[in-house]
Amino acid sequence: MKTEKNSLAKNVNELLTDSRFLYIQEILRQPNLFNILSNATYEIRHSSFLAWLLNPNENHAAGKLFLSKLSALLISDAQNKGQNWSVFREKNNIDIILESEKETITIENKTFSKDSPGQLARYRKTVTSNHPNLKNHFVYLTLHGEKPQDPEESNHWTVCSYSSILNELKATLSAHSDVISKKAQIYIKDYIDAVQIYSLKNHQANRNAKEIVADNKYKLMEIFDNLEGIKSIDAPQRDALVFLRNNSSFTRGNGFFRQNHFFYKAFKSALENHEFLVNERNNSTYLGFIDKNTFSSPFPPELNQTVGFAFRFYSNTSILKFGFGIAPETSLNKALRTKLINHIPKIKQTFGENAVNSKGKHHIGLYNKNIEFDPLLYTEENSHWQIEKLIESEVVNEARRIRVVIENILST
Repeated sequence: MKTEKNSLAKNVNELLTDSRFLYIQEILRQPNLFNILSNATYEIRHSSFLAWLLNPNENHAAGKLFLSKLSALLISDAQNKGQNWSVFREKNNIDIILESEKETITIENKTFSKDSPGQLARYRKTVTSNHPNLKNHFVYLTLHGEKPQDPEESNHWTVCSYSSILNELKATLSAHSDVISKKAQIYIKDYIDAVQIYSLKNHQANRNAKEIVADNKYKLMEIFDNLEGIKSIDAPQRDALVFLRNNSSFTRGNGFFRQNHFFYKAFKSALENHEFLVNERNNSTYLGFIDKNTFSSPFPPELNQTVGFAFRFYSNTSILKFGFGIAPETSLNKALRTKLINHIPKIKQTFGENAVNSKGKHHIGLYNKNIEFDPLLYTEENSHWQIEKLIESEVVNEARRIRVVIENILST
């Protein structure tokens, strides 16, 4: 026991003296207006701040400077020189609209959301109807420059990323600090840091966090498991530890599939791309799903509510379990469920080494496959295509095989 305590104390001391950790701690201790007001990730706050910069009549004292720089970035062929622009927020429910005597620039701002069906077409129609004689530009602004969800609107909207916006703001601050009010410079620097740290997650503090977790995965697990009892860690250090956890793929198994985590989104997207339907119930331990193509005629439709697949991640072994089984009994599936239960020995024999030996009371496991899965190899940026590859290689063919097994059982 004493050896374990000494080992934990040693791990804590190494972490707290790591120069990368000290940098994170220092960054988090610096006051930032957007973090104080909890505005760093609110889409509407981004639009308001950008509209403030774009408006030459606002009190940043820069006149048309930001308007000129940002409009040229948003629309390369805008005729903005010498024009008098008006800036509107939420006009006709549109995030930002710039209007001059010659043209308009419509900005639809999406940070953590996507355009809904028909939304962009509706906005474009509204603007062109209101300004039929002007040159109308449409900009789809997202964190990473993604295209609109609506493929029919992609040709009408120019994409722009927040990274490009921030780079332009940095350059403008550096070159024109003499004409921008000192207080406005502080606000803009705070905004750049807040977006980089909490939205884009490409600040040096974020890179440090990922490096530390990659180097100390199991040490960090021990520290987090004992965090409440470690008296030597003060409040700023605890904040930095929480930052480590939130800015890496580190997570305990029972929260792995929480819906606000990028892993859930990546798995859901990849499964849907392969004709699976994800169970939307709020269960962060398991991710349940069914095969849309499973069990068509002559098999009864309630079969899709009788059997299903699930994932569960075990952080202590870095294993992602891919399972298949029988769902709890309902009035609709009772007879079909009973038939499947009566054939469990034959089903298990067919599944071989992947057959589940234990039998649950409600959910009955039939098949289980262990997939090696190290979450530290995934980032929010690469998770979608990486998990797409995992589903293709480990799940799709197995799901087809399982379907054949069940169909053969029910055909007898």
